[in-house]
Amino acid sequence: MAVNVNISKTDKDNAVIHHLPCVIKRNGPANVTKYFQSSIIEGDGGVLSTSFRGYPLLGKEINVPKNYTGVVLQEPQTKLSEESNRNVYTIASFDKLTYWNYDRVPSENDQIMSVMNWIDISSAVSIKIVLTFIFIVMKSSVHF
Repeated sequence: MAVNVNISKTDKDNAVIHHLPCVIKRNGPANVTKYFQSSIIEGDGGVLSTSFRGYPLLGKEINVPKNYTGVVLQEPQTKLSEESNRNVYTIASFDKLTYWNYDRVPSENDQIMSVMNWIDISSAVSIKIVLTFIFIVMKSSVHF
C-alpha cells in the first residue's frame, strides 16, 4: 500500500489551527471564531485559557519550525483494502498553531513541543553528520 500526498496551493493559507485534547466525531464546518476563539483569554507567560463543552483548557500558540510549512490533509474516501493505495490532498496550510491541554499548563514536555523541538535538533544533527562525513572524506583523500 502506498500513500500519495498531493500538495497544491490552497486558498486557505495561514489557516487558524487548534489542536484539542479530544476526539470530535464530526467532520464539517464549525463556527470556531464565534463559539471558541471569542472566549480565549491570554494569561501570564503567553498561556491561553478557554473551555470546550464545559471542560477547561490551557493552551499555547507555537510556530511551525523555520523552513517548514504545516499542512492539513484530507482523504476524500476511506481506503477499500489494506492493499489499495491511499490518496490525501492538502486543504489548508499554516505557519503557527495553538495546542490545548486539559489537565496541565503547556510546557516543553508536551508531546507536540517535543516533536517541534526534535525537528530543530534533527536538522542540526544531520548537518553536523554530513559536515563530519565530508571532512573525513576530504581528509582521507589528501596525500602527502
